Amino acid sequence: MRHPVSDLVLTPDAVTIPGIVDAIVAAISDGRLAESDPLPSTRGLAAQLGCSRTTTVAAYDELAAAGYAVAVAGSRTVVAPGATSAARERIATRVTPTESATPSTAIQGLDDPFPLRAGRPDATLINSADWRRSWRFAARQPISGDTSWECPSTALESAIIDHVRRHRGIVTDRVLLAAGTSAAITTMGAATGLPAVIEDPGYRRARDAFQLAGSPPLPCPVDDDGLCVDPLPDHACVVYLSPAHQFPMGTRMSLPRRQRIIEWAHDTGSQLIEDDYDGEFRYGVAPLPALRSLPGAADVVTYVGTSSKILTPSLQAAWIISPAAIADSLRHELALRRSGVATMTATALAHFVSTGCLDRHLARAARTYSARRIALIAALRRTMPRVVVGGIDAGLHVRVDLPDDRRVAQKLVGRGYQVDPVSDSCLSATASGLVIGYGCLPETRARDVAVAIRSVINE
Repeated sequence: MRHPVSDLVLTPDAVTIPGIVDAIVAAISDGRLAESDPLPSTRGLAAQLGCSRTTTVAAYDELAAAGYAVAVAGSRTVVAPGATSAARERIATRVTPTESATPSTAIQGLDDPFPLRAGRPDATLINSADWRRSWRFAARQPISGDTSWECPSTALESAIIDHVRRHRGIVTDRVLLAAGTSAAITTMGAATGLPAVIEDPGYRRARDAFQLAGSPPLPCPVDDDGLCVDPLPDHACVVYLSPAHQFPMGTRMSLPRRQRIIEWAHDTGSQLIEDDYDGEFRYGVAPLPALRSLPGAADVVTYVGTSSKILTPSLQAAWIISPAAIADSLRHELALRRSGVATMTATALAHFVSTGCLDRHLARAARTYSARRIALIAALRRTMPRVVVGGIDAGLHVRVDLPDDRRVAQKLVGRGYQVDPVSDSCLSATASGLVIGYGCLPETRARDVAVAIRSVINE
């Protein structure tokens, strides 16, 4: 048996999650690690490198999320099939400001504020060669005379089924396609015909989507463990929640809370919509399973994923994994609303996912976003040490708690920065703060943002 990384040597400043990931990917690339080779146990590697097991667990999680490693029976982690070619084709995992396009490096003026709004990904991180290759593949296919809602892309459905199995632990043989998350939520509201409940504070577009379905939603409070279960109705309803990274507060729903809300849904005959809008991105924390992957969830949880945060919102692509009992109703509503993923887009996206391009992109993007997150949090804490910075463990945004958030947000527009006030996401909640997206924020600009916020607060 090989022991290809038993001699893994890192300098003290490189014994970090990115450093371990880089070292193992390098071992895969140069042949020291072959596909199906076992990786050291997280405990053994931690002892070898002199770091905490939390660090090695997080590094293995990142390797798994990027498709370089996979867990097998017996609790072993091995090099994943296809990892060798992926490692050898891998380009830089961190993008420096000079490598990004101009929208990520400069303010274009007060009429075009620098975008710090939550959930905005940096599309310049997409490898252009991979992207063009997938679109060229789509352009070579025969022209279809069918509509996307009548004949959805089976290639994209298959690619998504494999993707959610590997990245989110969801096993399914059925997926539906929709023209974005809002369309998926509206469809779900209409298909179930149940009263709607949303998180408060929560995603405003989810509120609007339910209203389009004819079901104005009721608010339900959130706390540090996610959506609160006790205030939920004792009758059947459809509940929208974002357990991986609650919007806008940024909390992750705890495992006990996830289990409890599944039990509540069974007890009341309710349906849950899990919006996993940026569940692929987490930083230095243990993974939490997707709600849909938990025992008992298959009958009550509809999982909604999207390309908007992991690639670009311009694709208008979302995928729905629903309980079998409502799948036909959802399919009917999607056709009725003519909601689907455009045929050529679906073909290109299917190629991008199935050829491993998405896995490589997610690894690169996660590393870049992690560096930008660290820079922003450090700048905020240095500049305003008394201000609470929350929601930092996952996603593409952080929350800065402060009063009078609408005034501060408006003043920041005048200084060239566009952020979202937390209070804009409230129905009856009284939360206040700023939601700052760092997806497009170069590390070199983090201090400028923090100083601008401090200046406005002190006015």
